[in-house]
Amino acid sequence: MTAPEAQINNIIEFTRSSVKSKRFSHILNVVSLSHKLALALNLNPTDAIIAGYLHDCLKEEKSTTLVSLAKQYQLPLDEIELANGHLLHGPVASLIVAKKFNITNTEILNAIAYHTLGHPAMSDLAKVIFLADCLEEDRDLDYTFPIWKTLLEPRKLANAKNAKEAKNQITIISKKKLNKKFIANINFNDFNLNINRAILVACNQNIKYLMLENKIIHPRTIKTRNYYLQNP
Repeated sequence: MTAPEAQINNIIEFTRSSVKSKRFSHILNVVSLSHKLALALNLNPTDAIIAGYLHDCLKEEKSTTLVSLAKQYQLPLDEIELANGHLLHGPVASLIVAKKFNITNTEILNAIAYHTLGHPAMSDLAKVIFLADCLEEDRDLDYTFPIWKTLLEPRKLANAKNAKEAKNQITIISKKKLNKKFIANINFNDFNLNINRAILVACNQNIKYLMLENKIIHPRTIKTRNYYLQNP
């Protein structure tokens, strides 16, 4: 077994033992989707797998515990994070796993830290984890469909003889077609990927949900949304 394989196996067991089975199923979905997105974007797939497995490893820790850990690591906290410690599960996890698994790759650590609230000017890996977390196959379709529709731009095929043939060959995304089977077997090479615009729509969807639920909105979500509005 190579060193990366041993490390990933240790990461998997750590995460599996840290969350309930339903949460671990979500994590597996995120790993699968982030791996495919990473390959489509010519990113290191191992980095996506590691970040995917670790992004929610502290999701089920108590808010008070996360605040306490954040203070121990001297993480700067604002009033919203102090009152809503669950928002810290990504940033705190990035600090803990860096030490536990000797992860020095800042792109992996930032992808873990930013996956909930997002961040302006994220690396491509952080974008992948952010979107995979939003879009994994068990998410509600009413939430994910606008993001998928924005992300997946049908690719016109160069070998099509005319516009009609091209239209027949490309994959058009519809809500009916976008089921779990389609997502699980998606071929991103059939599409042009609008990553930044998809992040914008995901932020909009998150803000709509928080407003409908009368929940607090962290300023970083607004900053992320505004950044990708200006940088489509």
